[in-house]
Amino acid sequence: MDEEVGQAGAAWDVTADKEKPIGGAAPTVAANPPAPATRGVVAPAATPAVTPTTPVVAPPPETGTRVVNLLSLVDVQRDAVKGRWALVNGALVSDRIAESRIQFPYHPPEEYDFRVVFTRNEGNNEVSQICAAQGIRFKWGIALANTNCGFGLIGKKPSNKNPTERNAARWITNGQEYTSLVKVRKTGVEAYLDGKLISSWATDFSDMSLNREWALRRHDVIGVGSAQSSTTFRTIEVIEITGTGKTLIDASGGVPAQAPGGAK
Repeated sequence: MDEEVGQAGAAWDVTADKEKPIGGAAPTVAANPPAPATRGVVAPAATPAVTPTTPVVAPPPETGTRVVNLLSLVDVQRDAVKGRWALVNGALVSDRIAESRIQFPYHPPEEYDFRVVFTRNEGNNEVSQICAAQGIRFKWGIALANTNCGFGLIGKKPSNKNPTERNAARWITNGQEYTSLVKVRKTGVEAYLDGKLISSWATDFSDMSLNREWALRRHDVIGVGSAQSSTTFRTIEVIEITGTGKTLIDASGGVPAQAPGGAK
C-alpha cells in the first residue's frame, strides 16, 4: 500500500496529466541488418529442422480475481435506504435529497476494488462509495461542496477534517463522466479518480467508521450515494482480489436481516 499522498488540505490540480508508465530503453537495432536467407529459424548443418507442435501459450491472468456486476443484483424497491432510486436504461439514478443512498445485496471479500462510472446530472455536492472491510464501514466521498474529496470517518472526523482530505477548486463538472476506483486492502485503502491517485490511508481499519447519516441497513455490504445531487451510475462493480464475496439474495428474492452485532 502506498503511503499517504500529499498533505492534508493541499490543493490538487485535477487537470494534470496522469503519470506515464515507466518503460525500459528501446532495444538497439542495427541500421542495416542482414536479410535472412530463409524465413524462420535455420537449423545447424546435418540437423533436421524441428517444427514445434505445441503452440506458445501466454501466461495465465492473475488468479483470485472475479468481477461482480452489482447493477445486476440491485432491486431499487428492496435495496434503496434513502431517497428515490431508479434503473434507467441499465443505469442507476439517484434523486437530489441529502444522503440519498442504496445498498447492494453483496458482502465483499477481504481485499477488493470497488469501481463506479458515474455522471453527476445536477447539484453541486458529493458522490459517495460506501465500503466495508474487516467488520468496519467507511465512505469515500467525491466532491463534498464540489471542493473536497476524502475518506471518512477517520478518528471520528469527516473527510474535510482528517488527513485524507484533498481539495480542489472544482472536482466534478455536471454532465461529464468519471470513473472512481477504491482499492481496499488488508493494510489500507487508496482512491483514484479517472486513473489518478487522489488519496490513500494506511490502516488496520480500527480508526475508521461511518457516520449515521450514511449508514446502510447491513454492516457487511457496500453501496453508493449522492448528496443533493442527482447522479447516474452507469457501472458499479467489484473486482475481487483476495477471497470470494457472497451474494446475499435468498430463494424468495429478499435479503436476510443483519445478524446481531456488526461494524462501526
